[in-house]
Amino acid sequence: MIVGRHPERASIRECLDAAEVSARFLVILGEAGVGKTTLISEACEVAESSGMGVLRGGATRAASDVPYGAVLPAIRQLVPAEALRGFTGTAALPKAALFDAMLSGCEDWVRERPGLMVIEDLHWSDDASLELLTIMGVAAIPRLVIAITVRDDEAAGILPVARLISDATRLPHSVRVTLGPFTSPEAKEFVALMGGLSAGVDAVLEHTGRVPLLLEEAVRRETEGLAPVMGHAVDILNDRVSRLDGIAKELVDLIAVRARPTNLDLAREILGVSMDDVIAGASQARSKAVLVDFDSLFDFRHARFAEAWSEQMLGAERRAWRQRIAEALVAAPGSDAAEVAAHWHAAGVDSKAREFALIAAKLAYGANAMADTLTMLELALASTPNETDEEGLFSLLVWSARCCDALGDYSKGIEYAERALTIARGGRDREIESLDLLGWLNFRQSQSAESRSAFDRALDLLDDSTPPALEARVLAGSVMIRMWETETVEQVAALRVMADRATRLAEECRDSRAVAVARLAMAASGPDDGHSPERWISALSAAEAASDPTWPFISSMIVIDLRGWFRLREACEWGERLIPRALSRGFVAQHAVLQALTAAAYIETGAWERAEELFRAARTTRLEGRMRFLVDAAVAEWDHLSGRHTEAEASVRALDTVVLDIREDLSNTVVLTDLEALIALARGDVFGAARKLMAVDRAEWAFSYPLPFVEAALAIRAGVDPGDPELVDAVHEELSTLKLEPFLANALQAYRLAEMSRLDGSPSGPWERAMAEFDDAGSMLRATYARLRLAEALMIRGERSEARAVWERGLEDARSMGAVVLIDQLEALGSRAGLSRRPTPDLPLTGREMEVLRLVASGMTNREIGEALFISPKTAGAHVSNIIAKLGVERRVEAAGVAHRLGWLDSTDRK
Repeated sequence: MIVGRHPERASIRECLDAAEVSARFLVILGEAGVGKTTLISEACEVAESSGMGVLRGGATRAASDVPYGAVLPAIRQLVPAEALRGFTGTAALPKAALFDAMLSGCEDWVRERPGLMVIEDLHWSDDASLELLTIMGVAAIPRLVIAITVRDDEAAGILPVARLISDATRLPHSVRVTLGPFTSPEAKEFVALMGGLSAGVDAVLEHTGRVPLLLEEAVRRETEGLAPVMGHAVDILNDRVSRLDGIAKELVDLIAVRARPTNLDLAREILGVSMDDVIAGASQARSKAVLVDFDSLFDFRHARFAEAWSEQMLGAERRAWRQRIAEALVAAPGSDAAEVAAHWHAAGVDSKAREFALIAAKLAYGANAMADTLTMLELALASTPNETDEEGLFSLLVWSARCCDALGDYSKGIEYAERALTIARGGRDREIESLDLLGWLNFRQSQSAESRSAFDRALDLLDDSTPPALEARVLAGSVMIRMWETETVEQVAALRVMADRATRLAEECRDSRAVAVARLAMAASGPDDGHSPERWISALSAAEAASDPTWPFISSMIVIDLRGWFRLREACEWGERLIPRALSRGFVAQHAVLQALTAAAYIETGAWERAEELFRAARTTRLEGRMRFLVDAAVAEWDHLSGRHTEAEASVRALDTVVLDIREDLSNTVVLTDLEALIALARGDVFGAARKLMAVDRAEWAFSYPLPFVEAALAIRAGVDPGDPELVDAVHEELSTLKLEPFLANALQAYRLAEMSRLDGSPSGPWERAMAEFDDAGSMLRATYARLRLAEALMIRGERSEARAVWERGLEDARSMGAVVLIDQLEALGSRAGLSRRPTPDLPLTGREMEVLRLVASGMTNREIGEALFISPKTAGAHVSNIIAKLGVERRVEAAGVAHRLGWLDSTDRK
């Protein structure tokens, strides 16, 4: 029964009505007992009546540690049975298979009609379900509404749930409904509909806080002839339980401590009484409205009552119950090892807690449920004494650190690795393993100095007795951290030798994790002719086969390297291939980064509509550190090229803050400087742009990625005004001495030579070659810039018809992309050179004369007009004379005034 709630119900109806248009995420928050289930049930009825499909799932206390337990009821209706085969108990499908199947199943389900998927009581959900729901939200499947109900008082203290709610409500088209107690009129209406109260309604409202559940209890008590009114859940329960006999009271205590529904067989084992006694006790508790039964399980009538009673069970009494429950669960068939471990731990029996926690951890690890594995490992660690089991503690710490690595929680992983190192002294292999873990975790967290230190110490400890797989991992890590610091060919060659040895050792011992990192090192050190995307692709397949956490890094490098080699079409293809794979593997942050990198490649190919789609999607994901930097840098360049200079400047300021945390990686600073120079050029500050580019120290950058960030920054973007001879000379010298490695794309070499000729003042710069190279590479953006410069050079040479053809193609391409900066530059050239003349039948002047008149109005002399329009001063003077005659005035100033008054100048301006 729903009373009131009109704004909340209207929001939900609007959300459902909009499902036909786009994906929606509906979050209903509220404390226990305020009617979330009632509200979502009405939403399901509304959805079904409008022709939508409806699926319902939900979390329970009983399944709070079962991977995907919250979403399993819905999954079973969407995913083919063969995809779920083997999904029992605490086992879980591999992430990739489950996520792919779930997303595909949802897309098929909503193909013919919109759908509503409801997951209730998310505060009890397991981490795996939360992860899947996050990914489904990011995927934003059209025509699918995902609705979740959450207790806000509980969710605030559960970080994964709080994070999912925060992320969900930041998504486009999300709806957040916060449900509170009834208003006074609503509460009175509710009480009346329930049957009413004989007296003291206002007092009841005050005592119950107008919470629907408690109001219902108040009416029930009067119906049963009980008084006075009890206002709080614990009061109600104290009153009811006081009327239960011993067995019924023990059964209530048992279910409260166990915190999940319990069957009668297990209750008999725990209580140590006959089945008849248990049945009688359960019937009595049910008759007093304390417990309810469903599917042969008994539980409290409402979670609010369960928690109220549980909070009263403290100290020795609670520990005694925990031990009794654990002993009974051990004897019961099919018991959940995770629950048994939790009860032994709460009872203070560490050895038993550790034993069952390890069993549960192995089951979760085998199912690739890393979050559940880590939870059990942490429980095992808490139950392991430092002094008596140093070897066991070391293994737990290393295992925990590796789980953190797989989950992307590098800070916590570093803590575990450092703890492992403190007890590894004297055991050479254990010390090397700890340092190797520290090095990789710090590397992935962009802590270069700490990573380098760890790998240096590990290298010093290597000897002939070191296990080959461990040595391979250390060598690979050492290569990775040093690749970003190399300055000479000799240093690169030395690292390649280390990578070769790591690969040989890993393949000989057939250790898949070692093979994965060794191939990563080989890809980073590159072949003899520089970086090769094929090496990264090989490393990616090895990382996937070994479930190695280097997958996100490698996937980014594939797109970056392909783009850097100007294999732009391949970069887009690989990006589109990797984006869904990242999502299906649970790499939400990497999913956003790949969207941004692929969008950046699409910008260069001219597919700006797809680029914009990807950028918008990437911006919806909350990121930190290097991930945020990669996305925001790409978005800033997109804003600049699209003419949104203010937004681009704001993005760069934000980037400067982010980069402070990762300054040790020179590439970040270089990207930031390049963006600043771009925006300075857009603002017309060519000197500032050139000075920023000149200030970058490129000595350490010589052997990094073949991206056109620094190697070609001056060649591509240094449109320096000849009015600053010293700066022109400095830029020219820099371009002349700039060493572009032979593996770089030919287009960059052509670009450098063309810009040098432009700085030399040569009218016959090799822009034809640059244009052809970028056309061949599929870089529509850079080819358009080359057309701009080629048209300019052709005009200087007097080849007007050829210039017009090149200029028109460049303007057409720029407009099709929406490249506002290039459009402005091309239109300005067309105006100056008379390439953009249009018929002006309503004006007494020709198109060329109108161009001259605008320059006259700006105060230019005949000579300046001639320079601007690529004509002689004499021809400019002739045009001015014709203009004065046609307008019937005597002086050029009067001609400009007539044009202003009549609005002729504005008629040819671009709006």
